[in-house]
Amino acid sequence: MNNLTLYHDSKEGIIGKIKPNSRKSCDFGQGFYMGANINQPLTLICNYQNPKIYTLNLDLTNLKTKEFNLNLEWALFIAFNRGIMDNLQDSKRNQK
Repeated sequence: MNNLTLYHDSKEGIIGKIKPNSRKSCDFGQGFYMGANINQPLTLICNYQNPKIYTLNLDLTNLKTKEFNLNLEWALFIAFNRGIMDNLQDSKRNQK
């Protein structure tokens, strides 16, 4: 598949330039999050008064991608980006 449709939700719409201002401890690091399933963003914004959903059609040709199987590698990647690995290191240091 060389094309992918992605979706992004917003409580009131995007104004200005898109910046990676998300929390530092998001699943895949700080960034502008989009998903391939339209139902996921819709569930996050459905209770707001003026929600917006954005659609992006992405050409994957010559784009480097990373696919994860749902295994230990994926779980560790998520844990690292959420800051859980930092918390474990701090906890080990405090036990010494």
